[in-house]
This record gives sequence, structure tokens and C-alpha cells, in this order.
Amino acid sequence: MATSELAPAPAPAPGQLTIAPPACELSMLTLLGQQEFYNASGYTITMEVPDNLAPEAWQSLGCLKSVTSLTLTGSLPSLPDSWADSGCFPVLQLMNLSGALLPARSAPNNSTLPDAWGAAGAFPALSILLVQSMPLTGSLPARWGQQGAFPALQILQLGAMKISGTLPLSWSGAEAFPALTLLVLETVTLTGSLPAEYGSPTAFQQLQRLLISDCSFTGTIPSSWAHNGSLPALIELDLVDTKLTGTLPSSPAGFQQLQSLSVINAGITGVLPTSWSDAEAFPSLQYLEIEGLSLSGSLPIEYGSSTAFRRLETLILNNCNITEAFPSLQYLQLEGLSLSGSLPAAYGSSTAFRRLDTLSIQNCNITGSLPDDPPAGTHLLSLSMTSNQLTGSLPEAWSAPGTFLELYDLALGDNALTGSLPSSWGNSSAFQQLEYLSLPECDISGLSGSVPAFNNKKLSLVNLNTCHFTSDLGAFWNSSAPLTGAFLANNRLSGSLPKTPPSLGSLTFLDISNNSIQGTLPLSWLTKDGFLSHVSYLDVGHVWQRSLSMLSWRQQLCLHQDFYSPDVTETGLGDMDAVFCSNRDADTWTGREDAQGLFKTPAVVMHSSGRSRMC
Repeated sequence: MATSELAPAPAPAPGQLTIAPPACELSMLTLLGQQEFYNASGYTITMEVPDNLAPEAWQSLGCLKSVTSLTLTGSLPSLPDSWADSGCFPVLQLMNLSGALLPARSAPNNSTLPDAWGAAGAFPALSILLVQSMPLTGSLPARWGQQGAFPALQILQLGAMKISGTLPLSWSGAEAFPALTLLVLETVTLTGSLPAEYGSPTAFQQLQRLLISDCSFTGTIPSSWAHNGSLPALIELDLVDTKLTGTLPSSPAGFQQLQSLSVINAGITGVLPTSWSDAEAFPSLQYLEIEGLSLSGSLPIEYGSSTAFRRLETLILNNCNITEAFPSLQYLQLEGLSLSGSLPAAYGSSTAFRRLDTLSIQNCNITGSLPDDPPAGTHLLSLSMTSNQLTGSLPEAWSAPGTFLELYDLALGDNALTGSLPSSWGNSSAFQQLEYLSLPECDISGLSGSVPAFNNKKLSLVNLNTCHFTSDLGAFWNSSAPLTGAFLANNRLSGSLPKTPPSLGSLTFLDISNNSIQGTLPLSWLTKDGFLSHVSYLDVGHVWQRSLSMLSWRQQLCLHQDFYSPDVTETGLGDMDAVFCSNRDADTWTGREDAQGLFKTPAVVMHSSGRSRMC
């Protein structure tokens, strides 16, 4: 179909829109209601296709000579072969058909990707083609891989459709897709194997990212893909949710530019290849994720050599039956693995983890105790070993000056740790950069003893919930750390609240509920500019008010939204609404407690979210 004019069309059915020949681009835009966007130097159209558009006009849409970006939604009559005619869409760079529909009773040849779109010279400027969530069937057009097809196409994304069959071998031809840099095949019912031909030295010379997910490919990852010279520009390869089997390629001489490799949820077996740690293997790899495979054996110790994975920053091994781990990386996350045994003593070596800044081993059945001697020169920023079966005590040596110089996050909760929390962990010389300390739910045997004073220079949050801490909080109240939150609930703490308010000037959240602390809330805590002037949430779990014989009080003491506002210094305490809420129904308490003018009839309590609710 020529594009300078539209061919004469039969008379339209009543109610249909059409254009009278001869017609030009402006006539087509007027027909579509898009004439305001016309620009001879290029323009963008994003529109829902009119229901009453005549088929002849739809077939002739390629006469839009100056359109550079076309996004179509709604119900498309078809994907016309005529759009590939010589002269159609001469400067179109982006075509987005994602989410568009086709008629329920569309002819079979109208619900497939048009083979004709692969004609030499068609779509000469098209660089991005997005076809997702369309009810297309059939197979991937082999003609799209012929010489001259899609000469400028850089991004091809096909997803969420019922295209079946295999990957066309023609797509690996030396002249196929000469500019393609990104190929996405997602949730497409393709079958068969990944073609070995895709790894030929002349295939996909510009391809940088190959993302395959939720397809039914079987067979193995072709060894040819890893050959030297194959896929020379590839920087990212994702093989996710497939039916691939076999083993991981053992000789990755290729992949010289590969920066990210993810193999997730497949039937691949065997072991992690030792050859992957060779000096010449994966010289550019920064991200490696192996998850949901049926591997066996251990993580090769060679992976920690100084010549292996020289640029690797992130290694994720999840649910793949690896039994041991000893990497030398910047980021290591092991989660949900069926590991056994204890942390190797070598983890405490001064030469171990010299580049590691994040170590997360969670829910991996690690047993034994924490090593007494952490690496003195470590650059570790975050250490999390929650939800394991660690026993023993917290090493006092970890608080020695010069240890964990950069650690800001330490999480060891949900283990079977026992003993006390060393008072030295709260020294001003310990954990110089630590901001978050989390040790909750160590309650099988339980961390016990006293809660120490925290004088760490940057410590902001302490979580010691659900342990076995006893004694009073005398040392804790004298902490000098800039704490903003302290969670000490569900322990065995005793004593009473000090009459002299604590000096924790940054504290905004304090939870000491479900303990055995006795007494009342000292009135000195409620004085103007006193301790509670900066606390937005306090949960003490007992009676914290000058007790009334007829009343029992709620667990939570929450402050009225107008009480501790930014201008609290401008407000007199005698003008405040009540800050307590009765355990009984509000209707049963209508009295007034003066208590030196501090309290009025309770009406509203505030929670840490800033929301109020009626008692």
C-alpha cells in the first residue's frame, strides 16, 4: 500500500468512520482525532483505537509519514501486513502495542505476529517494539530474522501471550537483527531447547541483554553460548522460571563482557563449576544469582581466591542445596539454605572477608557459637545472622577497640544465644559506627542479666525484645548514646521508674511492656520540658499514673497530639487534655483527676503513627 495517498475504499457501513480518497497524513490524523499533534519534524501518538474505525483506514495507518512514536490501546482490528509495505511508517522509532486487544473472533491470521513485518525495508527506523499482554497465538515469525528485516531495531520485548513453538533458528543468522541490544521473552509458551546456534560467532553481535523468564524451554544451557567469541556484547543474561535441566556450563571462556548472570528456578543439577573461578572466567561479572536449582556439594573454596571473580560485588545463593559457604566478596546473602554445622573458625582470620561489607546468613540452620575473634581489619558494614540455631554467648572481644570499625547494623536475633549482653558492648570505644543493634527473641534459653548502659557514639536503636533480661534498668537510664528507640518488652525486668528523669534526650520510642516493673509514673517525667516532652510513644505495660483506687489503666501511655507538639514550650501543662486512657469502657469514667492540674477527662490517645483514636 502506498503511503502518500490512501487507496479508494468501499463505502463504509453505517456509523463507521472513513476518509475519502485521496487522503494524506493530516486527513488520517483528523480521522483519528489526533490532528493537533501533527508536526512535520516528528510527533507522538498515544491513543485508544476508535471502535468505529473502518478496516480500510486501519490498514492504511502506515501513511503517517512523520510519526516517531506510536502507542495503541483498546481493541485493534488486526496487526496488518500492509504496515510493512514500502514507504509505511518511514520514521517510526517506537511501536508499543502492550495491553491492546484483538477481536474475540479474529481470523487466525489476524491474531499472530505478522510474518510480513520481517520484509526487507519494512519499519526502516523502528528501534523499539513492545508487544505484551496481547491475545496472540501462532509462532515467532522466522522471516523476522532474514537479511534486511528490522535494520534499526534495538529493543524487542515479547511477553504474556500464547505464542508457541520454538525459537527460530533464522534469528541467529549473521544478518539478523543487526542493531538488537535487548531481547525479552517473558511468559510466552515457547518450548524446545535454547538453540546452540544463538551462540555462533556471527549471531547477535550487538545483543547486550537477553532476559528469558516463565517460558517452557527444556534441555540444557547451550555450551556454545559460553564459547569464546559468542554473544560478544552480552552484559546481562537472565534465565528465570524455565524447565532447563543438565548442568551449569563448565567452560565459560566467553561471557567476557557479562556483568550480571541469574539462573533461577530450573531443574539444573550438578555442582557449582570450579572452573568459574579461573582467572580468565567472567572477568566483568558483578552480580551472580543462583536460586532454586537442584545443586549439590559446597561452594568451591577457589571462589575465594584472589584471582576469582575480580569484579564480583553481589553473590546470592538461595534454595539451591549448597551445603557450605566461604566467599570473598563485597556482598553475600545466604537465605533459606539447608546448611549444617557451625561458622568456620577461618571466618575470624585476619585475611578473611577483606572486601566483604555485607554478610547476611538468615534461616540457614547454622549452629555452634559466634567466633571469639572477628577480623580486626574488617570493612563489614552490615552483619545479620538471624533465625539460625546459634548458641553460646555474645563474644566480649567483639567490643574491643579497633574491631568492627565500620559496622553500623548488627542483627543476631531469633537464635538460642545465652549468657549476658557484655557491658563492654556499650562502651564509648566499642562499635564506633554502630547505629542498629537487634537481639530479639533469644528466648529458648535466653540472653539474661542486666541491660547495660549504651554509650556508643552513634547507636540509635536497640531491640532486646523477648529475651530473659532481669534486674532493673538503672544502668540503661544513664546511657549517653543518641538512642531514638529502645525495645525492651517481654523480659523479666524489675524495679521502678527513676524519680529523676533519664537523660536520654533523643529517645522518642520506649517499650518496656510485659515486664515486672512496679510503681507509678513519676510526675517529674511529665513536667514541662521533661523526659516525656520528646517521647511520642511509651508502653510500660503496668500502672503508670498516680493511681486511683477505683480505676485500672491501659498498658499504653500515649500522648495527646496537642500536648507534645513543636510548640510545647508555649503551652502550659494545666491546659492539656488527659494523656491516659482507661482500661474500662470510656462510658464508665466521666470523672476528673486534677493531680496538680495535669489531667483532665480522657478522650484521645495517640500512637506513634500520629493517628488518634477514642478510648
